[in-house]
Formats: sequence, structure tokens, C-alpha cells
Amino acid sequence: MSKRGKVLLVIVGAIVVLAIVGMSIDYGTGLVRDMVAKAVQENLDSQVTKGSVSGNPVKGYTLSDIAIETDGEEVLSADRIRAKVSILAFLTGGAPVSMLEIEGFRSDVDKINRLIPKIKPGEGGGELPLQKVRITDSTFGSQWATLQIRNVLLAFSDDVIKTDLDLVVDELPVKGELDVSMDEGALAVKKMNIKIGEGSLSGSGAILPELSMEVKAANLNIPQLIDFWPKANPAMYKGTVSTEFTVKGTWLDPDISGNVDYSGQMLAGMPVERAVARWRYHSYRLDVAGLDMRLFGFPLAGSLAFVFDPTAPPRMLVDLKGSSANLEALSKVSKKLEGLSGTLDKFSVHLEGDVQKPQGQISFAAGNLGYKGYAVTDTSIDAKVKDGNIAITGKSVFEGAPLAFGGNVSNFMVKPAVNISGTLRSLSLGKMGTLVPAIKEMKASGNVNADYKITDGVPDFVVTGKVWSDKLSAMDYTLTNVSTFFDYNMKADTLLFSDLKGLFKQAALSGKGKISSLTSEKRSGDIRIQAGNLDSAFFAAFYPPISEYKLKGKMAVEAHIRGALANPAVTVTLTSPSLSVMDSVGFTNLRAGTEIAGISAGVPSDLDLDIAADSASIGGVVLQSPNVGINKKDKIITIKEGKAIVGGGNLSASGTVTMVEPTEKTALDIAVKASNVNLEKITQKGGKPLPAAGVINGDARVSGTLENPKIAVEVSAPFVAAAGMAVDNVKARVAGDMKKLSIEEMSGKVGEGSITVTGDMRPAPFSADLAVNGQNLDIKPLTSRFEKLRTFNITGTMDLVFNGHFEKGKNSGNGKATSSSVRFMGINFTDIVLPVELVDDKLVSSNGTASLYGGKV
Repeated sequence: MSKRGKVLLVIVGAIVVLAIVGMSIDYGTGLVRDMVAKAVQENLDSQVTKGSVSGNPVKGYTLSDIAIETDGEEVLSADRIRAKVSILAFLTGGAPVSMLEIEGFRSDVDKINRLIPKIKPGEGGGELPLQKVRITDSTFGSQWATLQIRNVLLAFSDDVIKTDLDLVVDELPVKGELDVSMDEGALAVKKMNIKIGEGSLSGSGAILPELSMEVKAANLNIPQLIDFWPKANPAMYKGTVSTEFTVKGTWLDPDISGNVDYSGQMLAGMPVERAVARWRYHSYRLDVAGLDMRLFGFPLAGSLAFVFDPTAPPRMLVDLKGSSANLEALSKVSKKLEGLSGTLDKFSVHLEGDVQKPQGQISFAAGNLGYKGYAVTDTSIDAKVKDGNIAITGKSVFEGAPLAFGGNVSNFMVKPAVNISGTLRSLSLGKMGTLVPAIKEMKASGNVNADYKITDGVPDFVVTGKVWSDKLSAMDYTLTNVSTFFDYNMKADTLLFSDLKGLFKQAALSGKGKISSLTSEKRSGDIRIQAGNLDSAFFAAFYPPISEYKLKGKMAVEAHIRGALANPAVTVTLTSPSLSVMDSVGFTNLRAGTEIAGISAGVPSDLDLDIAADSASIGGVVLQSPNVGINKKDKIITIKEGKAIVGGGNLSASGTVTMVEPTEKTALDIAVKASNVNLEKITQKGGKPLPAAGVINGDARVSGTLENPKIAVEVSAPFVAAAGMAVDNVKARVAGDMKKLSIEEMSGKVGEGSITVTGDMRPAPFSADLAVNGQNLDIKPLTSRFEKLRTFNITGTMDLVFNGHFEKGKNSGNGKATSSSVRFMGINFTDIVLPVELVDDKLVSSNGTASLYGGKV
């Protein structure tokens, strides 16, 4: 080994020994702190205000909790700065610091801008005294965004700084490579290849002392970029932008211009699909010229300008015009607009001022448009925008029907709220079959008018108003003077209608209701429709055979429709203050109702019916509170349960009615049971009482046909009084029809005697032809109902034969009473023969004979 080699080996060995020893001790830290403070003072005109130093020249130095202040204000700080020393660099002449690591660095643009003017450039060139700089876990702020520095590595080679970036700008990740050259105060980008979110940024050029760069950006997310500007709302932007541009000026006042290619859905709250233009950014102002774009699906040309002054809210200027726009393109904006056709003749947008509350005007006009085959002509709409509100007016003609509207849209850039009123006149319902298939299915026709109002937020409108028509036809029926108020909530998809009115064949219609899920196939409803002032002719229009029932009286009907409208449940109620059926049955305050489970296939022939009334008149006899449940299946009507009150007692009924054509031939099989019926309390039609007294129990059966039913009755009573005579322990069996009822058996007791009655009766109006035969009748109880005879105090027994006709106001009859002994006013008569005669309500006797004390009288 040469002498020089030996010397070098000794030096290296000594350095190694010194390094091993020096790794465990600190020295020179005060000198380092003084050198750093002096360098900051001389080169930055600033002061190191705090911090500590540890380490030595062998292991390097660490500055902890360091801060630098200028003009009395802190401009940057760091948790730790480590300088790793390269020992071999002292031998080779390289950079003495192999790695400078900065951790927890904190500053912002404004603070650095105050520091930059104080930088004093060195004399001449020279290499940097370090090889690499790594910055981790640091923050750098600006008025636009905050940089979270995860890991940034700068490698110094000659006059080039190679940078690997991994940082987050607000929430936007930024990664890539950046090579910057430095030469005597000048900075230039040699290489830039950075990924920004899903987009990218590349370019090169000078940075200092002035900017002169060419940059290409691709697929940058606009809402994330807009979010850098204070007071701008990123939610009003949606899309990506690509651009090629040049950058001039200075770092503090850049002048950027180039070309832009945008695609997306929204810019500044407006639906913009595409845009190509030239642009320039300078002094917080973005200008766009030569713009070719699609707004609301329309091709437009014009210019835009946006000012993002950090000291004031963002401002805008939009001046766009379009013509000959094919409206079929709107189907791409919303499926609900599919079917539009025609050309928009003119379209213009002029907006300026605060981005949140611009002002200006939007207008468009079209001579001939179409929607799903319908013609729309002479359309014009003008919208004046001011302070975030829109005053809108418009008119059009839809299938020959004039349409006009006007109103306001408030706060439309942030949370639009609509208040627009309009009119529609003489719209032909028959032409709407394609738009609303149900109209075609119902064969609906007639002209409709409407006044409407649209309110609430976009797109959850509430539409209210009134619809009316002089004449409407549907399913071969015609309604006149139809009107209703409506309220449609678009968000809830619910339609309310109220005060429905109309006339059908002189019948007054009214109603109200609610339809939920109106625009879906699952629509359901809760609807009530009433029809008043109805007669049999009204029902005959729907069901002609009903005329055979000889209905007389005015009726009202209510239909309650509820559930899924594809197959709803329907409750139908009929009421009438006075109704008669078949001239023999009458009702007062009648109420009849039925429940129909499903009506999709039409009104079912089978149903259950509940009938009630305050009173009913059957055969001239008045029943109180009749209530009957009826089941109809095919042609058989079953009386499930019938109840009524008559003469203070109870009446119940059950049985079947079998429908036969013609209706008069309908077959009856009905059983009736009476309990504790007081004949004195029975009233006939008109309120007149029956000419009889007594409390009866019995059973009756009605059979035969409706035109002349057969009746069989069996009754019993403790007593019965009629035509002034009273009989105890009465039993009777009567059979016949409505023309004649025959008394097959009727008997009773009068004192110790007995009496039988035979004959015929007619139920309505009541009359009877009776033959009375009595044996050993006790005269006093027999005549107890004759008021005028009570004063004579008649006692005794007699036999009686009497044939009479009983009818209100026409009572008549004659017979003979005989007795061996009768006491009359205290006088004892024997061998009595007394002819009797009934005249109206009087029973008289003449030409009678008797023996009185041996003589004849």
C-alpha cells in the first residue's frame, strides 16, 4: 500500500471512531442554533422565535418546535426539522446534508407571501448544501383550500429539484411528479405529471420570476374545483372539464387562457350538458367566449363570465341565444318529456350579478310544437330574474284550448319555491284519450275549463284549482253543470277533490274524495259520491226492470269507494223520506245499504242489503223501527233477520223471495211472528187507530206471489174487543190473500159462555163481514165496551146470533139476543127476545119483547 493510501485509511478509521463516539453525545448545538438564527436574519430579515437543537456533526442535528416570525408575526412553524449529515461528503466535496426531514410544517399563502419579498438572493451560483428534503404530516393553507401534505420528497441534483407529491387539497387527492429547475432566482417546471382526483394535470414552463407555462388538464371534477372558492356552492355544479391553456403573469397575479371542453349536467344551477369555448382567467375573473353549448337540451351560443373575488360573493354574466332547437332532445333531460316534438323558434338567456341571486331574463317562443301527437301552437314564455326570484308569464294553445299562466319562482338558485296561477279554456276531453287512456275507455267527451295554481318547491309541486264543464258524457251517460275543486300534491302523489257538483237526469250529484298514488298502477281511493232528488226513472236508466216495483217517492244515494281503484270496495247507501213499493208497502225515512267487496267486473248481482226505516206501512198497518237484513244470491232473496215494533209489541220475520219475471210473479215464502201486540196501539196509515183492542201473540206466513200473496195467521189473546164487544181467551186462525182473508176459526169466552166468529176480512182498507154466535154469554162483560150501556147496569146471560159488516165509518149488522132473565136498571126481565142492529159505532135495539112481573113488554 502506498503512503497516501495508508494516510487515507488512517483518516477514515479515525472518522469512524469519532462517529461511533459522537453518536451518543450532543455538541455544537448552540453554534448551530446561532448559525440558523443568523442565516434567517440575514437572508429572510426574520427571526427564529422559539425552538431547541439537539445532535452533533456526526449524527446530524434536529430542530424541534421551531418557529419563524417576520414583522412581529409568526409566518411558519415546524414540529421537527432533521438534518442528516453525510460524513463522506466532507471527503468527496459533495452536499454535506444528505436528507433534510421536515415534520409538522404549518403555514399559508398569505404568510409566505409576506416572507418572499424579504428573501435576499445570494451572490453567484453554487450547489445547494443538501441532497434531499422530505416533508410529512404538514399543512399549508390558502384562501381557496387547505393542503394536507402526506409525503412530499424533493431531490436536489445540480440545478434541478425532482419532487414526488402525495397530498390532499381539501378532500381532493393529488399525487404525481414535478421537476423544477433553479438558476440564479429563476424557477421553471421541466416536467409535471400530476393526478388530481380522477383527472390529471401536465405541463412545463417558467414559474419565477414570471410565469410562462403551457398546461393540459383532463377530466377535472368541477364541484371539487368550485369548492376552493369561498361562498360558492359546489352543489350547483355537476360535471367534468378538460382544457389546454397557457399561464403568464406572476405567481400572485396569474393570467391564464386557453380552450375548454365541458361535459356534465349543471353549471351555476343551470342544466348544461356540453360546452366548448375559449376562456381566460385573470384577477379572479373567468371569461368564456365563443361558447357552443347545450342548455336545457338546446343548442346555444354566447359568452359567460364569472368573478370569484375572495372579498365578495361570486358574480356571473351569462348571455346566450339559440334558435331552431329540436325539442325531441329534451327527452334526454327527463323521461317525462318523451314525446315532445317540434322546433323551438327562439331561446335566450341573459343573467348577471350575484351567482346566488342573479338577475336578467329567460325567453323562448315556438309556433308549432307537439306532445305525444297533440298540437301546441303560439307558445311564448318570458321569465324575468331578479334577486334569486323569477317572475314568469306565458301563453299557448293546446289542441285549440287557450292556456295562460303567470306567477313567481322564488329562491330558484338554491331552494326553488313556485307560485304560478293559470287558466285553461274549452279543452276537448275526447281528444285526451291518448294522454289519459281511461278517458278513451270511458268514451268521455265534452269541453273542460280549469283555473289552477302551482305552489311549493321544485319538483314537489302542489297543484290546486277548479275544473268545470257545462256538459260531459261518459259511458253513454251525460252530466251537466259539472264542477269540482282539486288539490294535487306531486310529492305525495295524492289528489284531493271537494265540492263536486253536477246534474244527471235532474238528479243532483255531489261528492268529495282522495286518490293516493295517482300516477302509479297501485292508485287507491277514498271517495264519496252522493246523488239526490232521484226517482224510479233515474234507476230505470241503469236497471230497467226496477220500474216493475212501482217505486214512488224521492230518493238519495251515496257511494263510498275505497281501497285499490283497480278493484275497490264500495258501500252504497239509499235514503228516502217517503217511499212506497208496489202500492202496498210504504216507508218513512228509509235507509238501505250494501257492501260490494270488488267492483272491477261491474256491480255484482249477489249482495247483502240492510234496510231500516223510522216506520213502514204494510197493508195499511204501521210498523215502527223496521229493520231487516237481506241476502241476494242469484234470484233468491233471503230475509236473514227482520224486526219491527207494532202495537207496542215485537214483530220478527224470516224467509225467502224468489225473483221471477215479470216482477209480479215473484214468489214469497216469509214467516212472521208477533209477540204482545196491543191492537189499541196499532195505527193505520194516516195515524188512525184500529177499531179493536186486545194484546195478541201469533204467527203468520206469507206465500204465493208478490201481486197477490197468500196469508195464513194464527193468533191468541187474553181478550179482544171490537165494535163495542169484548171477548176473553180468544183464539183465531185466518187464511187468504190481500183480497180476502177467511176466518177459519175464531172463538172466545164471555163469562161462562162461549162465542165463535166466522167470516171474511179485507186487509187494506180494513173491512170484515162476520157471523157471531154466542151461547150463555155474560151480558155485562160482553157490553163493557159500549159506553152508553154502562149506566143501565145490565146483568144476566144470553144467547147471541149476529151478522155484521165492520168498516171504518160504515159499521153495520143485525142479529138477535135472547135470555131467560136479564136485570136492567134494577128491574128483572124474563123471556127476553131482543133484536140488535149495528149502525156505525152504535148498537141499537128495537121491537124487543120480554116478560115483566107476569106481563109482556
